[in-house]
Amino acid sequence: MSQDHDNIRALFQKYRACSPNDRMEKLSVARQLVTTISQHASAEERTLYPMLVTRVPKEDGSKLLHDMMVMDDQ
Repeated sequence: MSQDHDNIRALFQKYRACSPNDRMEKLSVARQLVTTISQHASAEERTLYPMLVTRVPKEDGSKLLHDMMVMDDQ
């Protein structure tokens, strides 16, 4: 998952480096960003969040943390 974060940062840098006049390149990078972020968020929701609830004791706030992470993704 950390590789996803690196890829997302690189895509944001690539987007910012695009010429303002090169709309097709900006659109292409923006689409890649949306796809990559969506896939990453989906993977977190399917694997990381459920694991958090089952492995972190409730008294340590796992449910609250889980709910906050889900809300952030919404």
